[in-house]
Amino acid sequence: LLVCAPLIALTLHTASNERRRAVADWCERAQRLTRRARQEEAYLLGKTRQLLLAASESSAVRSGDHEACRKWLEEELTAYPSYANLAVTDTNGEVLASALPLVEPSNQAHREFFGRVLATRAFAIGDYAVDFTNGKPAVTFGFPVFDGSNHVQAVVFATQELDLVGARTELTAQVPQGATWTEIDRQGVILVRYPGSGRSCGQPFPDRALLKAVLGQRDGIVEVPDSTGKPAFCAFAWRDSQQVPGMVATMLSIPRHMLFAAANRALLGSLMWLGTAVGVALALGWAGSTFLVMRPVNALVHASARLASGDLSTRTGLRH
Repeated sequence: LLVCAPLIALTLHTASNERRRAVADWCERAQRLTRRARQEEAYLLGKTRQLLLAASESSAVRSGDHEACRKWLEEELTAYPSYANLAVTDTNGEVLASALPLVEPSNQAHREFFGRVLATRAFAIGDYAVDFTNGKPAVTFGFPVFDGSNHVQAVVFATQELDLVGARTELTAQVPQGATWTEIDRQGVILVRYPGSGRSCGQPFPDRALLKAVLGQRDGIVEVPDSTGKPAFCAFAWRDSQQVPGMVATMLSIPRHMLFAAANRALLGSLMWLGTAVGVALALGWAGSTFLVMRPVNALVHASARLASGDLSTRTGLRH
């Protein structure tokens, strides 16, 4: 047992290092997810710009035929399901055609994207706000439509829900099973949550203690209880965003037992092998001490007892 004690201590020390390595790897995974989210956002902005550019140059939009324009927008929205709506307004902000009926006021003159498009005569990212139809955070993009004299005759715009952005990108493939990916803004509003973004997108982040820790640091990892009260690790990192004012925090949470599952399996395997080795060592020690030590000593004790009783013919039977 004394010989095996250092081995047990070494095994426990190795398991502790494996757990620390798992925490560090999880923090690095959150950093990679944040970088990937930044790349995905740039890609989506480029794709949106190309879509609106194609819309501004399409004959259906430039013709002024509202019905033909509406049908073209419906076809494009079907081909690009990550967008909540596509529409065209005149220079006064009145909606001429929309792929989906607008629940909100039809005039878009008060929207930031509309003013920026007219001011810059180029692609513009508009206001980040809660969608009127479903209460989810959405961002609107606009692009000018020019006439033959290079004057702005209309504005085409696309609305994109942020949770749809998360649900239809390659980011979700990088979220391990059992983990949760959440993005929040500086006000603590949930922008994206996977899995289950539809149930909480646009709502305040429920864990106020965790939110305070995230808002107070640039990046890091904290151990907090999850929604069921079980220990979990949450790694987070902040990134700049062109869609949301300020910065966005990417949070990656996983239950403690899942994060340490590999380390625990390795520790259990090591302890089982070590236990087997200790058992074999004890068995060999017992057999060796019995045949090499206890058996000749007992023979000597037995012979000495017979000699003490006066039996001088007794023999131990041991080799010289």
